[in-house]
Amino acid sequence: MFKYPRKAFGWQALAYPCNAKRFTFTPEKVSLEFGGELDADYLFLNSKQIEPELLARQWLGLCRRNQAPTDRHPTHHVFSVSIAPFSEKLFAISQSIGGGIADTGGGQSYTLEELLTWQNWKIHFELSGCSWAIPVIENSQDKKNMINTLITEACKRKGM
Repeated sequence: MFKYPRKAFGWQALAYPCNAKRFTFTPEKVSLEFGGELDADYLFLNSKQIEPELLARQWLGLCRRNQAPTDRHPTHHVFSVSIAPFSEKLFAISQSIGGGIADTGGGQSYTLEELLTWQNWKIHFELSGCSWAIPVIENSQDKKNMINTLITEACKRKGM
């Protein structure tokens, strides 16, 4: 029976999800920033397959930035860009205005081709703090390489 590493090893640092995102890895192990290590055998024995339809719904936030105050809200107007590397609709572009339960704003998912035809995509990327991704998207000849570059760079920028 699987026990989460926090319980199995008493790693209280994993009570905070962002601590689980700060790691390095080799083929032999995953080393967490706070000092914990999970060897390949443990990971293999405690992993489960993710069905393709669930994998397609996995998102990674590339960038997000609060641009408030704006004419829409004085304290919370967050622009964000996310990527779903296993989905045809690769990019999610969104705004959160106001925050909380009464949040307004919205979002839309785009294929790479749809994103490139939307005239405001670069503006949204810039407002999200994601201007670094624009040349990666524009200059990439290989979609898989572009996805890997975007994810690697986003992780570096988030300190992961």
